[in-house]
Amino acid sequence: MKELKINKKVVYSIDFGEWDNFVNDFFGLFSTQLFGNTKCVMLGYEIVANEELVNDSKFEYAPDGKISDYDREYNLDAILVEKEVPNYSTRTIMDYFVQVGILDKGKTYQIEISW
Repeated sequence: MKELKINKKVVYSIDFGEWDNFVNDFFGLFSTQLFGNTKCVMLGYEIVANEELVNDSKFEYAPDGKISDYDREYNLDAILVEKEVPNYSTRTIMDYFVQVGILDKGKTYQIEISW
């Protein structure tokens, strides 16, 4: 009988709510909205919406800290300067976090989505 080839891989797991809160706090992406008499804090970034993910899914990436000129201009600058997060910016954010020493280069991070 043929054997199934299995490789061992180390993955660092991050809860999606923790990730969202950290990204919003780090970049100052919170905004306040008034709905009637109720003051609500709105998140400027949510990985589920940003990456179009669904419940019980996983986003996995091994950042190397390299950010292309395109991603720097259209993703990172929008986040840092305009406080807006373009769609599909999570990889750029993770690579930026490698550059500033928050994440380790080459490690695989998995953000688990479950609500």
